[in-house]
Amino acid sequence: MKKLEKLIQSGEKLLIPYITPDFPFKGVTEQLVPKLESIGIKVIELGIPFSDPLADGPTIQQSSMVAIENGCTLTRVLELAGWISENTSVAVVLMGYVNPLLQFGLERFYKTAAEKGVQGLIIPDIPLDEAEPHVKLGKQYGIANIFLVAPTTKSERISKISDNSTLFSYCVSMNGVTGNQALNTDFLRTNLANVAKFHSKPYVVGFGLSQPSDIRAVLSLAQGAVVGSALIKAMAGAKTTDAAVEAGVQFLTPLAGVLNEFR
Repeated sequence: MKKLEKLIQSGEKLLIPYITPDFPFKGVTEQLVPKLESIGIKVIELGIPFSDPLADGPTIQQSSMVAIENGCTLTRVLELAGWISENTSVAVVLMGYVNPLLQFGLERFYKTAAEKGVQGLIIPDIPLDEAEPHVKLGKQYGIANIFLVAPTTKSERISKISDNSTLFSYCVSMNGVTGNQALNTDFLRTNLANVAKFHSKPYVVGFGLSQPSDIRAVLSLAQGAVVGSALIKAMAGAKTTDAAVEAGVQFLTPLAGVLNEFR
């Protein structure tokens, strides 16, 4: 967790791509992440493909199904996290649903994830009231638990989420699932102004971000901006691994360029 902790404590603004591993081709992730590091990406959110993703829209759902068809299991995701940790300086945050973790064995998962250099974990379908085992294991194995704050989250619960998120929380920019709407900056400002009243830790923002102006708006209000569905759409039509990597880098480069405005 130290790598991620240093970044958050520094206050540095972050662009955080969500990557579906082995999408659209097996082996693409090992080629993509070093290229993203070269354009200024310091944290990635690595998805754990699952057949019934609660918070993900059709784009990420489809990419998860392709990844599963390409043989991407939880074990494979953990191996990729280890490869990224050993071969780059990028901090890996895993995002996944609780059922694969329970099948793998919860403590075994945290232990293995820590051994592979995983820095943080987002589990959208674990409500805060049921998160105590995860908080305990996260502390034991040095993995940051990152909880979601929705636009509908009440003030008292925002405070509890802030208390239980290890380093930062993940604010959802809109109601609904990923990739379904464009970013509404007026709604974002109102929502985050309310979050700031009750949330004492840093936070990042995701859902609906796809262009430099979105990143600029988010980073003026939060420490990090998460881009997922738009990146996956950019890579989806590629015919080869090299083309998929190039499409991902070309899409993210102007978004990453916004980071220079906050240095």
